[in-house]
Amino acid sequence: MTGAEPCTDGCCNPDSDPGGSWCAVVDANCQGANWGYCADVDTTVTVDDVISQECVDTDAGAADVDGDVCWQYSVFPQWCSGYDDEDFTSSVMCCACGGGGSAGSVVPVDPPVVPVVTDSPVTAGPAAGPAGPTGPTGPAGPAGPAGPAGPAGPPGPPGGPPSSAPGLCADTDGSASDRDGDYCWGYSDHPQWCGGFDDDDFTSNSMCCACGGGSTEAVPTPTVPLQCTDGDAGSTGDVDGDLCEAYTANPAWCQGNFGDDDFTASTMCCACGGGSGSSSTSEPPDQSVPDQSAPSCTDTDTGSTGDKDGDLCVQYTANQQWCMGDFGDDDFTASTMCCACGGGTAMQERIW
Repeated sequence: MTGAEPCTDGCCNPDSDPGGSWCAVVDANCQGANWGYCADVDTTVTVDDVISQECVDTDAGAADVDGDVCWQYSVFPQWCSGYDDEDFTSSVMCCACGGGGSAGSVVPVDPPVVPVVTDSPVTAGPAAGPAGPTGPTGPAGPAGPAGPAGPAGPPGPPGGPPSSAPGLCADTDGSASDRDGDYCWGYSDHPQWCGGFDDDDFTSNSMCCACGGGSTEAVPTPTVPLQCTDGDAGSTGDVDGDLCEAYTANPAWCQGNFGDDDFTASTMCCACGGGSGSSSTSEPPDQSVPDQSAPSCTDTDTGSTGDKDGDLCVQYTANQQWCMGDFGDDDFTASTMCCACGGGTAMQERIW
């Protein structure tokens, strides 16, 4: 090597040696010389190189509170940090959660080879060849089981009231009436009366369907049902021009006094207890029970100037909610004068 440039750091070929690059050795006793040829440098990325850069889960048999392990967190990353327990911390152990370790740090290392001492010198074998190319990626593992169920939601709103038993409701007041002489049929048009005018033999909340009482037992029907026909044909209607059809839609008008020379609701209109029908085929009414069909009532506001707004009973009949107000004055009191408000001649008959 006299006259050649020395090579003391890494592989080089300063003297254009046909054998290739060479380098100095640390121990001449190992090689039998103070230099040796360098093995070919392979720049191919090996499997070991790739593996050393990959992340490997470090759960090693540990599992979360539901028995799931790190590979399942790869499929369901939303589980991260949600189901840890004493021996399992997903954020530390699982690559999918930012934990795990590098392959080089967890792949088991082969046990060291113990040299065999012999009398003859040991000749070094040829260096191992380069590793083969990286194989194709294997198929994905099976999907993990479904994640743990979430907490139960808040209870839903309560359901509505139980439906009433099928069938029609029938009032059970019989001949009983309230303290003002009104029967259950009157409460159908004035449900605001419910519970307000009971007496010893009348309890609206238990007797009247309009107040939640009555009976839902099967109501016997007549053998031949009555058919009623309004008898206002040819009439020009009441004082306002209304015919029986309008009274059917507004039965409270039956208690008013809107008749004229060619119209009387109580005799012409079925809704008011009049009209014509095949009554001969039905059974006669029970005379022991008072007639509860719309009673004859006449407003007694004749001569009055009306309430403090100038309204008379005819307006109260069309606007019965006014009966609950306090619009009376010195010569007008709706509750005693107007049939629509429980007054009129019907009240006078009860009083006198």
